Amino acid sequence: MRVLYRDELVLAVDKPAGMLTVRGRGPQEEEALSVQVRTMVQGALPVHRLDRDTSGVVLFGLTRDAHRALNAAFESRRAEKTYLALVRGDLASAARCELPLVEGRRGLAH
Repeated sequence: MRVLYRDELVLAVDKPAGMLTVRGRGPQEEEALSVQVRTMVQGALPVHRLDRDTSGVVLFGLTRDAHRALNAAFESRRAEKTYLALVRGDLASAARCELPLVEGRRGLAH
């Protein structure tokens, strides 16, 4: 597990592709990032999730108050997420797509 940032309230971890953010309903022996983080910081709570096959930064609140504040920042859109994709094919020039990936809760695009 690669720690990108840590202070007394927040932990940012680099989640590799192929790993669950939190343990799912499947086999319990399956490794999850949140389980690894809790071996370092008991009670750490993930603020968001990334799909198993997605790599990227996952934030953890290290206290309940920090977790609540980070959740509020994401819900109110004061925190921003950026997704980058590696694609294969022939592009004549650089392109940017700003379409939502999926409709989120309450009709908000994620």
